[in-house]
Amino acid sequence: MAKTVLVAVPDLLLQSRILDAAKRLGVTTVVADGGQDVLDKGRAEPPGLIILDLESPKVAAGKVLPKLRADAALCATPTLGFYSHVDKALAERMVQAGCDRALPRGQFVEKLDELLKPFAA
Repeated sequence: MAKTVLVAVPDLLLQSRILDAAKRLGVTTVVADGGQDVLDKGRAEPPGLIILDLESPKVAAGKVLPKLRADAALCATPTLGFYSHVDKALAERMVQAGCDRALPRGQFVEKLDELLKPFAA
């Protein structure tokens, strides 16, 4: 059974690319409006994957990731984050905070179909 992908990406252009790719592949998505919403929507319907904009102040990934890892319902949910290609230190901090995989934004967009396919219906 396919699992929902929870998308916490406030940038509407990038969010649109993710949602379009998901729709094309038959992947069900839920959009979270910020960090607390990631936790609330994730608890309501545990997703198969959580995608996070690691640089967004609205998402506050540095605060959300430890809460995800401490939550019994969400601790095993894979997380995928993206960041500006120039901020590798941020990526390292987010991985230490609990992000399973962090990719530079360009690589994330380039591999979007490949990353979403496992969650297709």
